[in-house]
Amino acid sequence: MAVTAPTTTTSTTAPPITYVVAPGDTLTSIAQHFGVTADSIAALNHLTNEDMLSVGQVLHIPPVLPLALAVTPGSGPAGTSFELKVSGVPMTDFVTFSIAEPGQSPFTGPVHSPGPGGSVTATYQTYPTDPTGTYVVLAHTSSGKGAFATFHVLAPSDSIPPPP
Repeated sequence: MAVTAPTTTTSTTAPPITYVVAPGDTLTSIAQHFGVTADSIAALNHLTNEDMLSVGQVLHIPPVLPLALAVTPGSGPAGTSFELKVSGVPMTDFVTFSIAEPGQSPFTGPVHSPGPGGSVTATYQTYPTDPTGTYVVLAHTSSGKGAFATFHVLAPSDSIPPPP
């Protein structure tokens, strides 16, 4: 696969990568190489027939979004469900979440495949007896990328207002 460097720009958004189609390339193989979807390449290049690539044809490859992890809510009492959402996952990767709670060995959940938008959402349910403190969440991909975030499990007195 022949790759040329992207042009210099002052934008805060990464520019597309310019790629020259080589013998044996398919839109799917190019997409997998860059960690994007074939549909995103087809849309960016206004391709009407994804099966018709020509050797030497110049394609623009959309930039890969950075991996980002968000936990919602940011805090709650023991027994709260926390939503873990990672975005910017290449379509060829799988995601595993690991959660380290205070004083315990990390819990690692099952493997997840990204949806069409390159995101994975999972829920981590705390138990009413879980310890209070800061929990660290690591989302790691099969290609070695990672992102982390934290959430806080509050003591009952921190999460329930005192009686009037």
